[in-house]
Amino acid sequence: LEKMYNQHGNWTDDARELFASSEKHLLDNPTFNKLLENCLEKLPAKWKAAVLSKYILEKNGTEICQELNISSSNYWQIIRRAKLALKVCIEKHWK
Repeated sequence: LEKMYNQHGNWTDDARELFASSEKHLLDNPTFNKLLENCLEKLPAKWKAAVLSKYILEKNGTEICQELNISSSNYWQIIRRAKLALKVCIEKHWK
């Protein structure tokens, strides 16, 4: 699992290729999007805010830290834990 992310918490090229090759249009799937929404709703509020800010709103880490009033190291821990929680949730419910 650690090989899927680099030291900045982003997907590695290998993980990106694996994900892309297994289901190219997963985000075009309404059922998957509903599952992703449900999994996001289960995250703690700060985790959800950090994930949405980083990946949907494409804000940088410094800006997110200021908005959430957290340190940089706390931000990266939140992102890492949120991604792992989302992974577990999706794997549990995606068929």
